[in-house]
Amino acid sequence: MLTRYTRTGGRERRSRGYSLVELAITLPTVAILTLGMSAAVLVSVRSIPQPGSLITANTEATRVLERLERDLRCAVEILRQEDREIRFRVPDRNGDGQPETIRYWWSGVSGTPVFRQVNAHAAEVLLGQTANFELEYQTEDVSRQQVQREVVTSQEVLLSSDEAWGVLSTLQTMNINRNSWAAPVFTLASQIPLDCSRLRFTRAVVTCRRNSVGTISVGLYRVADGLIPRLPIPVGSRVSFNTNQLPPNTWQSRSIPLSSDAWVDDGCRRFALLISSTAANTPLQLRYKSSIFAPRNDRSTLRWTSNQGTSWQPDSSNWHQRDLFFEIYGHYERTIVSQVTETTENVRSIRVILNSATNQGVRIDASIGLLNQPEEE
Repeated sequence: MLTRYTRTGGRERRSRGYSLVELAITLPTVAILTLGMSAAVLVSVRSIPQPGSLITANTEATRVLERLERDLRCAVEILRQEDREIRFRVPDRNGDGQPETIRYWWSGVSGTPVFRQVNAHAAEVLLGQTANFELEYQTEDVSRQQVQREVVTSQEVLLSSDEAWGVLSTLQTMNINRNSWAAPVFTLASQIPLDCSRLRFTRAVVTCRRNSVGTISVGLYRVADGLIPRLPIPVGSRVSFNTNQLPPNTWQSRSIPLSSDAWVDDGCRRFALLISSTAANTPLQLRYKSSIFAPRNDRSTLRWTSNQGTSWQPDSSNWHQRDLFFEIYGHYERTIVSQVTETTENVRSIRVILNSATNQGVRIDASIGLLNQPEEE
């Protein structure tokens, strides 16, 4: 610091300044600091992703892969699988109880976008400019034991009929009218499988003739104790026909189509065919056979009523001694259960290849494992 003396002997102070030496030292230091700060700013600016840069393109491609992976891992069904498109279902995501359908696709033209669509909503662009988007499906054979059920329906077969006794018998006639009804009670023939799942009656055949003109009603019923038709529980609907369709006073085998709903599926094997009428006269006569030598193990027997079903004859001591000439036809169904080995191709993983069109240096090549391994489309 410079000091100047006055004439009176006092000191005069000057304001402090910088010497040339100080300036010479300070200026280079400031320049160095300025350069350092400029470099830091430049690095910061360069670190901001720029359109088309390697960092930007890589980030965009990686985002597509992450989105695809989140969706595909949960896929439960693949609906469409191609090199540049996949459509699949994932579990419910919006709370409506229905699975979501997701689709990814690329047109195959370089520079066009990769799209993603959920259900019927508008598609969104995942990668604006794409040079390549490929999907490769890695599958494996999966074998499972499956229970197979096959319903087999027979041709029309004879379900039951009167039996040939092989003993001397007489032919007799039974009148059918308002009060007098006939009901042959029968058991299914032994050749009808015990494991029938369903039994369908198609027609009944009886030996009969017209006595007068009137309406006859025919129906199938289950059988109660004592071989009595359970009239409140029919098997299907009753059918009717008029005896004017029959020639008068001439015995013939009459085929009577039964209703389409005459079927059972509970394993029942004993039934009664009820033949009745509401006519006061006797429109129909039936032929039956009788013998005291008939075998007791006969599978069918004739019962009749003269009071509209209030009581039935004969009693149990001679059920086997009378039998109506009849035949019952129908179909039976059997359900055949078997185990079969079923082999399917399931998608285990999907390889994704993705190239950006904005920067050729960006290429994604990754494999996505599918947790549910859905069956190949």
